[in-house]
Amino acid sequence: MIGYHVENISRLLNDTFSKEELVAHAVGMTFWLNDPEILHEDKEVLAVAMTSYAASRSRTYPFSLVEELLHWARMNASPTLYEKYEPYYPPTGPQRKRPLHLVRLCLRLAWDLSTYELRAVCRWLQVDPDLFGLAEHPPAIEEIISLVNYFDKNGRMDAFLAACDSLRPGIGDDLEAV
Repeated sequence: MIGYHVENISRLLNDTFSKEELVAHAVGMTFWLNDPEILHEDKEVLAVAMTSYAASRSRTYPFSLVEELLHWARMNASPTLYEKYEPYYPPTGPQRKRPLHLVRLCLRLAWDLSTYELRAVCRWLQVDPDLFGLAEHPPAIEEIISLVNYFDKNGRMDAFLAACDSLRPGIGDDLEAV
């Protein structure tokens, strides 16, 4: 999709992550292969390079690197910081609701749902629970974060919350970030 607000996304990345975190994430992208010195630049320059590369690649490939960068920032930034630099999308792009407080959701799931119940939610939504390491022990927070991350990244958070709510009514209440 053409028309992302690249400057806003770059500012979000710059304010959300340390230089080391940006470099670690950039290593998974290929833009720096022709210019490895970019990884040694200032944090601001690196954030702009990552965002520009993601936006240009998103024009030609179905998987949007911009979506991936925004998701990464959303999972790590406070909701207030995430909203600070909006809009990120062009006027015709995805319309986002206010971000959910995903940390609060992960803690609720860890506290209120058993591994058995989380596996059942995955099966209802036709997702293999073994992808997240959900085994027969009490769920680890890493497993729950991975699960929430998957549904959030794939745009299925509403279905996920509805399935969890069917087991534990009210689990998804008051998750809108302030």
